[in-house]
Amino acid sequence: MTKAKFFHITKSENKGWTIKPQNSNKVVAVTSTKVQAVQRAAQIARATPTGVTVVIHKINGEIQSQRTYRVGSFTHRGSEHKKLSGGPRAILPRGKERKPGGTDDTGPESPKKIK
Repeated sequence: MTKAKFFHITKSENKGWTIKPQNSNKVVAVTSTKVQAVQRAAQIARATPTGVTVVIHKINGEIQSQRTYRVGSFTHRGSEHKKLSGGPRAILPRGKERKPGGTDDTGPESPKKIK
């Protein structure tokens, strides 16, 4: 089994926010804001054929949070997004599953029932 890769988002002294692989000085991407860096790191993680963990650092270098992207997933672990077979991704309430043929009450085919 291949080990997951780690990418770190850190504040650079003069370049903005950088994305670098763990144990490497090679910069993969540079962005002007932290939000852009997180979005770019997510794109890189989804395009990587192995699992990737993105470690997000604060300005002072401390770890703020981390997000793990699994192979073949649309989003990071812990998200409400679900990968739907045969269709686009959708946010479904917990415990709800997509019904065959798209006839569930969460899609545009039928109006949502108001109780």
